[in-house]
Formats: sequence, structure tokens, C-alpha cells
Amino acid sequence: FVQLSYNQTNKTSMIMKLMTYILLLAFDTCIGTELLQRSGVTPDTSLTVTPHDDFLRYKVKNQQGRNQRLFNSLKNDCSATATSRCRIVFKVRANVIDSSEVKFAMSEGVILRFVQGVPFYSYWNNRFVPLADSQIRANSQWSSIEMVISNTSVTLFEDGKYKFTWEKDVDPQVSPEFHIQALDWGSTVSFDLGEVMVTSHHSFKEGGILGNEWEMKEP
Repeated sequence: FVQLSYNQTNKTSMIMKLMTYILLLAFDTCIGTELLQRSGVTPDTSLTVTPHDDFLRYKVKNQQGRNQRLFNSLKNDCSATATSRCRIVFKVRANVIDSSEVKFAMSEGVILRFVQGVPFYSYWNNRFVPLADSQIRANSQWSSIEMVISNTSVTLFEDGKYKFTWEKDVDPQVSPEFHIQALDWGSTVSFDLGEVMVTSHHSFKEGGILGNEWEMKEP
């Protein structure tokens, strides 16, 4: 697993910028290897994640393997219960998607799939079940994604537009996750993640909202 720590650099806006403590790469074959990127010898032919100013870049060039995966999570959970909501907001940017299938998996099993370059949201239940289409393209343009998670549903907005509500059972503590997977030998992928914000809202009750205060979960 690759686990990321971060600083809260702007408490007014509560934007958590990702930092660069990278621990481990894990592949579909479950063969883990210590990430050698810090010493500059990680091959471009395996999926890697590298820090840039205010964002992380997932990338691979001419992938030498099939169905390789890279797992990321934040050291920060948020609450999803009958009286609270977990809100995860972040930006993504697809630069290059050169593979028959690339999957960007988020919290609670939501997957942004690029199939032959065409993106849509889905989840896995012995097969891929579609949730909604997506306007995100491999054009190096940032898009925002907002997830609002309760104990019974996941709602997603893309660039401020409602996309879907998926009714499902959710554990009380939600882990912000950002995984990527490239299917083919020879895949080339460049995909960015930035400006992650994780908050919990504790003023919900059945039948209405009691207040509008969001609470920052400290790392």
C-alpha cells in the first residue's frame, strides 16, 4: 500500500495538501516492493506516484505487466452515521489514458472507469454496475469531485453537477482512498490528484438538517 500524509496548510479554507511520505507499492500479483523512487531508480514501466506542487501524479510508461494497481489512502477517516455525513472533495486531472481500461477507485467502492478512453462511474458486484457518465477526459484539465457519504448512501458531484446517489451500507468510519489500475501490457497513463479536503458534518437527523457547521478531522 502507498499511504500518504499531509499538512493542513490553510485552516481558513480547510484545504489539505498532500505530501510525500510514500511507503509501499503493491501490484495485482500481491508482490510488494519498497518504492525506490526516492533514490531515483524506480522504473517508468511500473505504476508510480510522485509528488508535485499541490498534487500527486500517478504514471506509467509502457507498463510491463497486466492489471497493475497502485493503492493510496489518507491517514484521515471521517464519520458516516445516521446523524453525520462524511464529505470528501478533491480534484483530478487525466493527462494521458493509453490503455483499453484504466480505473481510478475512490472511497466506498466508487470507480471512475476509462474504457477505450470513455469515462463513467461504476461499482463492482461480480460485474461492473454503472452509476453515471462522466465528463472527465484525458485533456489535462482539472475537474472537481465531491463525495457525500452517509451510513446508507454515497452521493457524488462532478464539477458541481449531481451525478448519482448509490444506496449501500457504509461503515461508520470512512477511509479516503484513491487507487489506480491499468489493465494492459504497454499501457501509458498520467493522472493527477490534488486539493483533497475531508470533513465531517454532525448536524443531520432524519427529516432535516439541524445546522451547517462542518468539522475538520485532524490527522
